[in-house]
Amino acid sequence: LSHQATHDPLTGLVNRGEFERRLARALASAAEKQGEHALCFLDLDGFKRVNDACGHLAGDEFLRQLSDLMLERMRSRDTLARLGGDEFGMLLEHCRLPTAERIADEVRKAIAGYRFAFGEETYSVAASIGIVPIRAGVRRSSDILRAADTACYLAKRSGGNRIQVYAPRQRAADARSDHEWARRVLQAVEEDH
Repeated sequence: LSHQATHDPLTGLVNRGEFERRLARALASAAEKQGEHALCFLDLDGFKRVNDACGHLAGDEFLRQLSDLMLERMRSRDTLARLGGDEFGMLLEHCRLPTAERIADEVRKAIAGYRFAFGEETYSVAASIGIVPIRAGVRRSSDILRAADTACYLAKRSGGNRIQVYAPRQRAADARSDHEWARRVLQAVEEDH
């Protein structure tokens, strides 16, 4: 029961709730200056096309295969989670930014080079990955997740199949993006502004 509560039933990976718990632990560790960590937010480029062409059962099998592929490129102490749909999170504990970039790039290349056979057809996808270093001074996991999601969005918007490291100076550009404006409008409606 404990495993079912903390893992995604489709892929067997850690689920969003457990991932956020581990992220909070990494933030606390960084705040105590016990290491630097990195968060990667990964979104598959072109996965909807596979689901539409092959159906959800084939899409589910493709996600399982890609999950195994990603795990093979990560260190044993790292956490890979399915956050929903075709979005994944990678928590790289005790990992400086250059190492995180190398791991993320190995994952990106492996996904881009993988071919999924279904019937007589083969399909491929790519990955857009946003990376955020977790250092002392970051207090809330929601802030770090939002930053990683924003970096991923920028990677996707720049053509996909790439890595984007989040930098605080991106905030001004982020506020103008369609993604950010949609979020701000929804928040304003919810808060009756």
